[in-house]
Amino acid sequence: MSEYKRWIAYIYSYDNGNKGNNIGYARVEMRDAKSKITIHINVLSVTEPMKVYLYVRENGVMKGIYIGDIYTRKGTGDASFTLKSQSVEDSGYKMQDVCGIIIYHNENKYFGSEWDDKPINLNESKNIIPEVLPEEPVKEPVAEVIYKDEAKPEAEISEVLEEASVEAESAVTVEAETEAEFAENDNSEGNEQNEGVVKKIEDAAEEMMEKYPRMYPFEDDEMLWCVRIEPQDIGHLPINTWVIANNSFLLHGYYSYRHLVLMKTADKYHPSYLIGVPGVYHNKDEFMAKMFGFELFKPMSSKKDIQGGEFGYWCISITDIV
Repeated sequence: MSEYKRWIAYIYSYDNGNKGNNIGYARVEMRDAKSKITIHINVLSVTEPMKVYLYVRENGVMKGIYIGDIYTRKGTGDASFTLKSQSVEDSGYKMQDVCGIIIYHNENKYFGSEWDDKPINLNESKNIIPEVLPEEPVKEPVAEVIYKDEAKPEAEISEVLEEASVEAESAVTVEAETEAEFAENDNSEGNEQNEGVVKKIEDAAEEMMEKYPRMYPFEDDEMLWCVRIEPQDIGHLPINTWVIANNSFLLHGYYSYRHLVLMKTADKYHPSYLIGVPGVYHNKDEFMAKMFGFELFKPMSSKKDIQGGEFGYWCISITDIV
């Protein structure tokens, strides 16, 4: 059985070494011999292609591994790279060794994400600064960055959700799953093993239902109850669910509408406990919602066909994440 890991790493701007706003994300997926990195950024100030590096830390020095270029169009950049997990671009470093990503514009302006919670400081790494990077690969030891031919981006996504709120913490959400756990129709074994955890989540949700303000924003009766909560209230649920509180999509919806909902479906035999993030339904939002784990959109209206522009809640099951 193969092992599958994925996480979302948020990318921030750096001006003269100072960390700034969130400008996008990198989605990292690892399965056995192959790893895939998908990048989305919003950078209005840059029009030319930028070089993308993964980096490792060795003896206090950042060492860059060049994986390709990212191209921007109308302020948006999208790129995808497939790499060998055991030796990224034949560098000898494994994906597990990688500490983050750098999107390089110039020595004063670049974009990055640190996966090891250590600050990015290009003064510690001449390997990423172009002055020491020749145009063509060389064998001399001065060039510790590994090269490859320019990578063309995949088909561009026409529209994407605006960048996540700058109030979100610089957190990397790590999710490790086996292939069987990840498959839609093969959850029975995992559910049995985590039955006790699920019961704790359900009990905690029922306690919150008694304490928090009731609300019912929907025209139908698909939900048994709904209560109004905020991101910090997720801390009253078991620790397995806390990762949701740092979810960038959730934080963006909360900072836009200043509330979330915790709800229970009215299914008598198989009820689900959900957290709902307020928002408006659009195709671009659906793509981003699913990227961050919010698979269901529940409109406020009782109409069966969801129309673009309808207000409702993007939902995630809090018992399915264990």
